[in-house]
Amino acid sequence: PADMLRIQTDIHSEFDLLVAQRLAYALDHSSLTHKDGRLLQAANLLRDWNGDVTATSSAAAITAAAEHEIWPMLLAPQILAYDQAHYHLKLDGLQLDRILNLYTWGEDRTALELILQNTPPRWLPPAYANWNDFLTTAVERSLRLLNAPHDVARLTYGTEHPIDIGNPVFGSHSPISTLLGVATGSGRHSNGGDYTTVKAAGLHFGPSERFTADLSNPDDTHANITTGESGNPSSPHYLDQFQPWLEGKTLLLPLNHPTIQHTLTLTPQ
Repeated sequence: PADMLRIQTDIHSEFDLLVAQRLAYALDHSSLTHKDGRLLQAANLLRDWNGDVTATSSAAAITAAAEHEIWPMLLAPQILAYDQAHYHLKLDGLQLDRILNLYTWGEDRTALELILQNTPPRWLPPAYANWNDFLTTAVERSLRLLNAPHDVARLTYGTEHPIDIGNPVFGSHSPISTLLGVATGSGRHSNGGDYTTVKAAGLHFGPSERFTADLSNPDDTHANITTGESGNPSSPHYLDQFQPWLEGKTLLLPLNHPTIQHTLTLTPQ
């Protein structure tokens, strides 16, 4: 069960590590880096990172923000050149942003991995002399996006990528919260993991359940629901499993000899 829990809560990302190492190389070899002391620090953080997307990782925060910046920087020149050549269109910033928002697909990380590994000349935007300058600019923009302090190491992934699990009916923040006087969602909490880790997580989603059955000893079975056993926000069991779930812990669920803690008696009228 302990080994299974380590697998279920695995937040190591080989993809993010590859991106971070490529960004560190670019920062080391670009003349633009020396213009900003934060870029030099970012290069060291990225180079020394092990790829674990922990809530406290500054390198994970920089990498995620840079990935967010790279795609628009790659696609915008391609879209503008194509539309101008074929349709003689000149898109303004708002139109371009709307088009860029359409370019999301499930395997975009596979494409980005191949682009960063092979750095094909036809994908390098004409405004940049080389790929190192391009990627350095992406990191520079990501630091601005994060409002990075002078000490970049103070950035944390969990602060920029929290998790907030809401009630499936009432959501996280609703008038029902005020009416009932109780929370209808978990609220925002610092969290680790992303779309490329075994423990996949985003702002409003995470693993729906952790469960490990020990077939040699059914009483050593473990389980953990994201929020709690009850879906009723006014129940004491609505969020009573959220904190262990968030912390990567699990709860004993003996199947043969459970310890009865609560009894519900139904009396027919």
